[in-house]
Amino acid sequence: MGTFDNKLLLSDYDNTLHYTEAALREGGALPPISPRNLEAIWYWMDQGGRFAVATGRALAAFRRQAEGIPMNAPSIVDNGAAIYDLTRGEYLVRRFLPESVLDHLTAVMAAFPGVSLELYPEAGPVQVMRPSDWNDRHAQLTGLPFQEITSPDRNQVVLPLVKALFIGRLGELEALCGFAAYRLAVSDLWLQNPSQNPIETVQSALQNQLEKEYALELTVEQIEIDQEETARAVKRYRGSELAQSLGWTDQYLAEHFVAVRAEYLAEYDHTKTFLDDGRGCQYFYLTRDPKSGQWTIWDNRTTAQSPPPED
Repeated sequence: MGTFDNKLLLSDYDNTLHYTEAALREGGALPPISPRNLEAIWYWMDQGGRFAVATGRALAAFRRQAEGIPMNAPSIVDNGAAIYDLTRGEYLVRRFLPESVLDHLTAVMAAFPGVSLELYPEAGPVQVMRPSDWNDRHAQLTGLPFQEITSPDRNQVVLPLVKALFIGRLGELEALCGFAAYRLAVSDLWLQNPSQNPIETVQSALQNQLEKEYALELTVEQIEIDQEETARAVKRYRGSELAQSLGWTDQYLAEHFVAVRAEYLAEYDHTKTFLDDGRGCQYFYLTRDPKSGQWTIWDNRTTAQSPPPED
């Protein structure tokens, strides 16, 4: 019996197993995969372990690179939407984006005119809206040429889609995520009771987590308004595309936007969620309705994430 019998090891590809960042940014040739990485993979498999790559790349963008990687288990591709057996040459699991995603993509691209969009159809070339130098370099890196489109509508997009990729500056993409969560309800939204006090709103959201099927226990330890994070967030959003799309004026942000920091202990059912047990610490970003005076959670992030850089 081998040391790693009945064990599966998965590795990301780009800039984990294989350093590709320089080739993407500079347009040069890819360096070889580190010999130490390859030796470690062979040792793992020789000792009975199973190894595969889990990558955000579409299969077509990964297949060529996969030829140089020793694997003895199916790979995860398409940002987790598919499992493909390279040895047998067939998909074991595959999920496509619903056709309704085109309406969401249209709304996002209208709100963020500075962002590029890459679409990956099941068949046919990659389709790109607002191509940039980055798209050219990405096409060179992956070996996949692209076709330009002017809108993600049904008259131009080849369906079904396996994934969509947004390209833009960090601040734009963070705002885009907030827009998607707020307008399109694509995130696991907080069950909250809006209140005249932002701390009470956050308190209700945390307590209501227990109504979700994956939450077993949650104990709130501390909740407070964080003035420094509030100032950072207001500066980040002031004058942004997101603020304009939501009608947030500078005065509105100054008077009706706040960041609340919360610490809590949680236990989850890991057959139903990827969330980790233990101590959690999050920033909640709330906005106030000027008419009712009620505070509502608009977005949140864990404090383990570094605040976006200030311009």
